[in-house]
Amino acid sequence: MQTNKNYKKNFVRKNNGVKKYNNDKKFDKPKSPKEPDITVIIVDDQDDFSQPDGALYVPGGEKIDAHIDNYVSKNCSRITQIIWTRDAHKDKDKSFEVNGGTWPIHCVDGTQGAALPALYNKFLKMGIKTEIFNKGTEPNHEEYGAFENCATFHHLHPNDKPQIKNCYFKNFDGTSGCRIINDNIVICGIAGDYCVKETIKNLLKHWRFNISVLMDGVASIDGGTALNELIEEKNLKKI
Repeated sequence: MQTNKNYKKNFVRKNNGVKKYNNDKKFDKPKSPKEPDITVIIVDDQDDFSQPDGALYVPGGEKIDAHIDNYVSKNCSRITQIIWTRDAHKDKDKSFEVNGGTWPIHCVDGTQGAALPALYNKFLKMGIKTEIFNKGTEPNHEEYGAFENCATFHHLHPNDKPQIKNCYFKNFDGTSGCRIINDNIVICGIAGDYCVKETIKNLLKHWRFNISVLMDGVASIDGGTALNELIEEKNLKKI
């Protein structure tokens, strides 16, 4: 008789040939499957976007940290990576109005406007693998999505063991890079209709990520319309 491999049963045969469970051996219940690990991506949660006195304040930006903190704290056993994307512009960036672009000067690297919130240090102290990915560093290239530039993309067929994934992204001037280590992504940040939306599109282009959007952890210039349209189009999960 072949037994389920999830059960450690010990049987003894009696004279009548009937198998009987030996109660003096420990009976282990099957363990529930481990929930998959998560990478949290926090897009451009910086002072110039999140604070009312910021150069390019997005309404509601100052409220998202409480929701991000709550989600990470409740799910820290499953979160094995947090990636903070960060605008790190130069003064001569051509996306600025003064240089012929669309936007006011914002998130210039080294200024307070480019700073990440105190939440960054809190997550570091929690012991979760935490990385910063600088974007917008190339002054001649408008970079809304963080992961437009995929440097390495390789995986084996799913039937091969062990399966190998190496999805490595770098920014356009090569000064910042990161490897996403999980297939399950929870994304949030600022602004939902620009950098969050385009970062999601970047991820979907390069890998079959399972993407969920932490809705209370997003602030949008348009109130959420463009992001919601993308979520519906790509059948993404809202949390």
